[in-house]
Amino acid sequence: MSKQGFKKIIDFTAKQTLPEPEAPHPEGGIVFVRMAREDEIETLHQLTVSQIGQHVAPLEAMQDVYRHNPETLWIIFRAPDGDKSQAKLVGYYGFLHLNEAGHKALEARTLTPRKPDMSLLAAAGERPSAVYIWAIVARRLTTLTIPLVGKGLGIKRYGGLQFYATAATMAGLNGLKGYGFEGEAPTDELGGLFHFYMPNETERAAMSVA
Repeated sequence: MSKQGFKKIIDFTAKQTLPEPEAPHPEGGIVFVRMAREDEIETLHQLTVSQIGQHVAPLEAMQDVYRHNPETLWIIFRAPDGDKSQAKLVGYYGFLHLNEAGHKALEARTLTPRKPDMSLLAAAGERPSAVYIWAIVARRLTTLTIPLVGKGLGIKRYGGLQFYATAATMAGLNGLKGYGFEGEAPTDELGGLFHFYMPNETERAAMSVA
């Protein structure tokens, strides 16, 4: 994927947020996303451990972050026959919505993503200063589902922000580079901080005309 790939696959042009954005799956049925419910957090944590490993945020941290801001966690569902009532949970996206102090802590590398300080996170309904991609479990579904999460979050609060991420594996590192994320250090490496600026609505309109 080219360095413009992330701009192409994330659709922040929706004027309003959507509660359950959906898209057809190439193999039939649909894929859709929605914000997680509190009783689903334990399942998401188990999925994280199984897919990423033991060195992830503990369950209590995920629950605390969710209670602080439910927009943190977005679940991916697959409904092979299009019936949402029979949909299967297949992954999720996790974010830390940072306030100004949290943004500064991230850049200073004093933020602890495994057990974040709630005072560094934007509350539900607030426009964050930046967004840290906490976790992605979306095997073979990122191209399809990132635009859906973008529509769920909406451009008004999340357009015009820096998105940050780190990579724990070579596959993750290559994925970040492929999506156009740039490293903070001259030599990109595992554990390094990567960033990507998400244009706002006005900037995206100007880009489409240029």
